Amino acid sequence: MEHVDLHCHSTASDGEYPPAEVARRAKAAGLAAFALTDHDTTAGITEAARAAESLGVRLVVGCEFSVKAPWGELHLLGYFLPVGNPALEGFLDGTRAARQRRANQIVVRLQRLGVAIELADVERAAGGGAMGRPHVARVLVERGASIDMNDAFRSYLGRGRPAYVEKPLPTLPQVADLVHAVGGMLVAAHLGDHGTGGSRPSPRDSASPSAVGRTGTATRTSETRTRRWAAWRCRWSGLKNSTSVAQRRLAIPLHRTVAQNRKDRS
Repeated sequence: MEHVDLHCHSTASDGEYPPAEVARRAKAAGLAAFALTDHDTTAGITEAARAAESLGVRLVVGCEFSVKAPWGELHLLGYFLPVGNPALEGFLDGTRAARQRRANQIVVRLQRLGVAIELADVERAAGGGAMGRPHVARVLVERGASIDMNDAFRSYLGRGRPAYVEKPLPTLPQVADLVHAVGGMLVAAHLGDHGTGGSRPSPRDSASPSAVGRTGTATRTSETRTRRWAAWRCRWSGLKNSTSVAQRRLAIPLHRTVAQNRKDRS
């Protein structure tokens, strides 16, 4: 059976490795294909595509979007996106600008708390990529304000912590309409990680992923979840069943051998 990883990040957003290195690691892991799904950017696609072609690994052009939902924040994976599409890139330009404004607000709050940090430090950590809280966390660790990334989120950056700033988010229908309009495919990512409200959204809810034409649901084999759980999740999402979806729609277990196997913090 061939394995794929359809949720990889690079240094174009908050990943650890440049896009070409992600491709090399996909090849080394024996993957038949991987998707580069950086947060709010396709900037790493060209580099990853060149490396993937030379290595004989298939690249799926993707992007990870964040949207607001009644139960909290939801992450969506867009697949088979057209590189350089004006509508898509214009939307992503706007979301990255919002990320930078949020990062600046976080830095201001940290400064008020007595932390020696500047926005330029965060920009350096991001290296020109889409800016997020992990880049702020890295600076906090470098400056000795936090022991590690987890401590940075626990002490400063997590929801309810003193430097937390709410992320401005588009709606799920806005992103779904955009992805479908450019010919892409939409999958809900790690739903178990982002049901923050303690309630399970109904498929009939207008903000439910299935209500706006989501094609699949992403799960992780590293989680101690069974095939029965996956089938239940697909039924809840308005999909047919885990087996048929796995064969035909890419809603398959993700083998996190390339990307960081952690919760996304963006």
